[in-house]
Amino acid sequence: MVAKYREREHGVNGVRKHYRAQTLNRILAELEVEQDERTDSEIAANEDDARTLVAVIPAATWYRHIVRKHGRRLALLRAAEALGEAGVRTLIESWGLAWGTDVLPPETA
Repeated sequence: MVAKYREREHGVNGVRKHYRAQTLNRILAELEVEQDERTDSEIAANEDDARTLVAVIPAATWYRHIVRKHGRRLALLRAAEALGEAGVRTLIESWGLAWGTDVLPPETA
C-alpha cells in the first residue's frame, strides 16, 4: 500500500496539485507513515531560508548531460546538500564536464 501510494505521488509530481482525502490520511496514519503537517506557506518559508546557490547549470548542460542520465539529478542534489559547492564541482568533473564552462560557479548568477 505505501509503495503504491509513493509511486502515485511520484507520478503526479508537477502534473497538478495533489489532494489527499481524509480517508487516505487516516489509512496512512494507521500504517504509521510519517506525514508532514506543515502548510504550503510554512514549507516555502523554510525552504527560502535554507537555500544557498552552489552552481549555475545552463539549460543545454542540464538537458544534455544531467536529465538524460539516470540518477544524475539525485546525485547532484545529494552532493549539494552534503558538500555544497565543492561536492557539486567534484561530481560535475567526475562526469567529464568542465567547471566554469559547462557548469558555472555561483558567483556568476
